[in-house]
Amino acid sequence: MKFNLKEVFQPKLFGLFGKGQYDGKTFTSDLIAGIIVGIIALPLAIAFGIASGVTPQQGLINCLGCPASRGETVEQACMVHGVDCDALLAKVNALIAAGE
Repeated sequence: MKFNLKEVFQPKLFGLFGKGQYDGKTFTSDLIAGIIVGIIALPLAIAFGIASGVTPQQGLINCLGCPASRGETVEQACMVHGVDCDALLAKVNALIAAGE
């Protein structure tokens, strides 16, 4: 069996473009969707870190690794985790106002 290094280590995305299974329009749509999810997920993860009494950094590590956190609103995530949404947002807003 002949081993072709270029084929083995070629990123899969390039292979999909080359076979016509993925195009620039789909890539752009996926990229925009990913950015939007990131904009929503990052503050949510920080807020959960603060609400649970750990650092915002620890909240980021835990929430972003959770597949259920993708696409949730703050209210939905609070409901799932049994957190008072109004109290959480008040705490986050107070920290922002204090410059932390």
